[in-house]
Amino acid sequence: MFSKDAALVPMELVDDAKNNPSVQKFLDVVSGLMVRVAPLDVKYVALALRKKAAELGLQTHGGKVKQSLLSDLIRSSFPRQWLNTVFAGLAEKPEGQILNHVDGVLYMRTSASSVSSYVLACAVLYDSADDALNDLFGAVKKHADIPERKPLMPTEQERQNLIEAYIKCQGHHSAVSRQLNIALHQALALLSGLGLPNLSSRSQAKNPLAAVMAFRVNEKPSAESATLGGLTMDEMDDLNRKSGPLLTMAVTAMAAQNPQRRSGVKRKKAHLPGTLETFENEPSVARHICETEPQN
Repeated sequence: MFSKDAALVPMELVDDAKNNPSVQKFLDVVSGLMVRVAPLDVKYVALALRKKAAELGLQTHGGKVKQSLLSDLIRSSFPRQWLNTVFAGLAEKPEGQILNHVDGVLYMRTSASSVSSYVLACAVLYDSADDALNDLFGAVKKHADIPERKPLMPTEQERQNLIEAYIKCQGHHSAVSRQLNIALHQALALLSGLGLPNLSSRSQAKNPLAAVMAFRVNEKPSAESATLGGLTMDEMDDLNRKSGPLLTMAVTAMAAQNPQRRSGVKRKKAHLPGTLETFENEPSVARHICETEPQN
């Protein structure tokens, strides 16, 4: 009854899969997960996978690439054609470039992508499918007692100072830390907590600020905005995931201070008044943002 939907599988693909130990582990992990009734908590699965990846010397966080990547290990462990049937495009990923849909299984608290990403990770991180399944099924007991780091909670005045400095520094986190004379890691934590991601890049070919400005101020499509900023769609998606309602208001203020960034595009009324030079004689930009920020 299913013959009309059947497809011929190339014998080469079958032989490659049968002779590859990582493919066999992948299939065994899938079989083990299928007989489990209760779902697994992604937060604890990520903790288990991150610990295993760290033991192998892999990078376990996003940002600048300083160590070998999980996505590169997966790409090199599976037959190319087979891998593309499970995760399209992964086999063509440039080496050394983070792919959040795959590498994110180690550090994202919510699902990074499909179940396939997690199973692929298990197949290359563990010696056997049993080891992988036992670690995943026992992840809650092993990691539930690990205290979560409480987010830094700035005072109202600190919050205003952070937003004001973020606008003045054009979204450059390092510049904000210098402007406010606080540690860089503290600035990163505080700004991230406000949904204000870093809009600077060490690469001259990438301009996150231009991409965000195009998307949130000039209302360009996400793909076009990414292109204007020299970003990949993964990088654009990652930027949007880290962004909150304050970002739109902040970049609107930046655009009002830098009209040249908006030449040739439709005008949009800025939410924030004045220029940086007049802040001393006008209401605080940060206070204005706080007053107009959408309430949850």
